Amino acid sequence: MRHCSIVGLPGSGKTVFAVKVYKRCERAIFINLGHEDLGCTNELYWVGEKTVQSGQEAVQAVLSGERCVWLIPEISEVRPFIAELIKYQRAQETKYPISIFVDEAHLLVPNGSINLAACIKDEEEPDPWTLLATNGRRWNLQAVWITQRPQLLDPTCYKTAVNKFFFRLDPADINYFKRMGVTISEIKEEFGFDLRVS
Repeated sequence: MRHCSIVGLPGSGKTVFAVKVYKRCERAIFINLGHEDLGCTNELYWVGEKTVQSGQEAVQAVLSGERCVWLIPEISEVRPFIAELIKYQRAQETKYPISIFVDEAHLLVPNGSINLAACIKDEEEPDPWTLLATNGRRWNLQAVWITQRPQLLDPTCYKTAVNKFFFRLDPADINYFKRMGVTISEIKEEFGFDLRVS
């Protein structure tokens, strides 16, 4: 299980790509804010998919081996869900792989929200997002970070993502990734397509 990031401007195809990957997973949840203006809420994406209304429902669905879609009304509802999944997976002898697709990830895990120092100290339990990003793979939890605003997402999400998929980016985003050590030629070589700049 490997963390993954999917980055691109609105309308670049990142959510369509993410949904196709999601539908190939056995145990997965696709989390998105339930705003009508987000492309992910398009009903055609979710025909035949189980939808859940709460974090508890999401935990039950995923742990019973289902895929589900959770259009969350409030950001604050997601943190307890992630904490519950981590707690469950830590306690299991056999850890079934679970994929967590986080669309609009920059709204749920904003830049500066992951506290790496908390992972080193044993004094208190780190934030669930910190645990997922830094240790999730240990418990067979795969995070798929999807964003159209890469500079607003905590950089730890990119640094722990083994697979990175770049769709159309603007020049500021390209410069941001260059500062992180990712070059445009690496993006082209790794993914075999020309990076389009808007």
